[in-house]
Amino acid sequence: MTKDYIESQEYTNDMLKGITLSQEDYLKFHYDAEPRTANYTHRHNVIRKKLGTWRWKSVFQFKDILSPIIFSKDLRGIDFGGSQRPISYDVDIVDVENTDDLGRPVKYNSMDDLDFKPDFIFSSHTLEHLDDLDFYLKKFHEKLKPDGHFIAVVPSYSCKRWHANTGNWMGNEATKGTPGALAALHKHTFVLSKTNWEFMGLNSPVEIDVKLKKYFDLKIVEYTGDNSIFILGTNKKQNNDK
Repeated sequence: MTKDYIESQEYTNDMLKGITLSQEDYLKFHYDAEPRTANYTHRHNVIRKKLGTWRWKSVFQFKDILSPIIFSKDLRGIDFGGSQRPISYDVDIVDVENTDDLGRPVKYNSMDDLDFKPDFIFSSHTLEHLDDLDFYLKKFHEKLKPDGHFIAVVPSYSCKRWHANTGNWMGNEATKGTPGALAALHKHTFVLSKTNWEFMGLNSPVEIDVKLKKYFDLKIVEYTGDNSIFILGTNKKQNNDK
């Protein structure tokens, strides 16, 4: 997962393997995960190790924005919940797991362990596991540099198997009750506020954009491929920031 690979035609070819649509129409198609399309299965199963977190369509869609942030030598960021294939092996990982997928020690097991203010926080398909979502969003805001980048990919309500109280997606039972802990079950079903979810039979979904606006100036908030939501924002200044 190098900058050269992410910006290469090889990466694009890997992501578009087996599709019959144009790339533009492919990115407009959002329902890959629910039916587990052949392309989704290829990215998430067959070449998952090669693609890592860059296997998600939303990350691919916004790679031209993300790559200069993630791979910048002037920025230091974290991947929250990224022990199993982080967005880059050069970022710091915050995770309850003790080692990453390469067997390297995870230095930070909670946001409170951080000994620096990150320039960006990235998180992919992790926020749905947090028992106290508001606690963590506030913690991200407090720890992130003023105007630092907040980037997240979360599952959308449109994939039923990703609804709250479904699936042990972590693969093990994470320690509960500590800052940074990830519960195995999905705790939240995410929607955007523009969605008329009241008529969809959803049980108390979370309008993730509404919650995030309290702490971040949102630049991009969209439903994307792989039945996901992509979020990009900058940290709002705190009262004690000059």
